[in-house]
Amino acid sequence: MAPLSQVLISLIQIDNPGESGYIDLQMIWEATGRPPSFMFGGGNGDTTHKADEHIKIEDLIKTRDFFVEVLKVHDLRYNTFMRKLQIGVMGSAADLKYSKEVELIAERLGELIAEASAVLVFGAEKDSDSLSTAACRGAKKHGGMTVGVTYGKGKAIWDKKGQYADFIVASGLERGGGRETTLVLSCDAVIAVSGGSGTLTELAIAYQADIPMVAMNNTGGWAAKLADSFIDGRERRKTFGASTPEEAVETALREAKEYVEKYG
Repeated sequence: MAPLSQVLISLIQIDNPGESGYIDLQMIWEATGRPPSFMFGGGNGDTTHKADEHIKIEDLIKTRDFFVEVLKVHDLRYNTFMRKLQIGVMGSAADLKYSKEVELIAERLGELIAEASAVLVFGAEKDSDSLSTAACRGAKKHGGMTVGVTYGKGKAIWDKKGQYADFIVASGLERGGGRETTLVLSCDAVIAVSGGSGTLTELAIAYQADIPMVAMNNTGGWAAKLADSFIDGRERRKTFGASTPEEAVETALREAKEYVEKYG
């Protein structure tokens, strides 16, 4: 079976099909350069025209609508013909005493990332909870895939029961720069929620690496300070501000797709 990247699914848009008519599937296939295809309701495979090589327009519309629903379920808007997008959520550790409201924002970000069939990348702490881990919890509630990047050699993290992280990357690097570099460079876009010095470091790394950045402008911390601004006067890449998790994830996915198309 051909991989997805070699399979062409054409959704034929029919604005005014009229009262009746037939469309020759073989002629469509020929006209589109004989792409690898899945055939539904086709003939017996030879090149002569048979009655069952034609499909009524009303049936074609039903087939089109079916595939539209498939695309919605799998959210192939962002993931067709490419690997899964990797979206990082960065934010305060528990010692910054963020509010429950801000924690729920982080969880909602994780939920939306999972619903978009993207991978949630987070900073896996060894000694406390964090907004990054809260996003991981949200993603797992919706069956999302999560990757935690931690510091040092061991894979034991604060989530000791392993409820949330699917994979742990032991960076072998210390917290405060080294681990954060591995964490950010593993992302196609990052979303910041509140955040202290660690989040500032992560946004600076993303800026230097030209990785898209989104900052929640209503959660305080460095996210609020850097929303809708540039980190320095070179103005290489602006940090998008967002006031809702929905806006943040939509922006991150859009920018991540462009980032992957450019850098791979």
